[in-house]
Amino acid sequence: QKNLRNKLIKFLQKNNIETRPTFYLINEMQMYKKKINLLNSKQISNNGICLPSWPNISKQELTYIVSKIQIFLKKNAK
Repeated sequence: QKNLRNKLIKFLQKNNIETRPTFYLINEMQMYKKKINLLNSKQISNNGICLPSWPNISKQELTYIVSKIQIFLKKNAK
């Protein structure tokens, strides 16, 4: 899934939609390194993306973003 996430990020960037992976888990940062296993959090961190968002995002911008994600998913559906 992580590979699919990365492909989606590249696809959106090619369509002028800025995005990035979600934040890293705190327990994986060097200063907070702990030996605990957060499976659900790790899965979200590995597969999630941050989509564009701001207070005045227009309906037209949202529609464009959603349409590009739909195109990607149709091309990459298994």
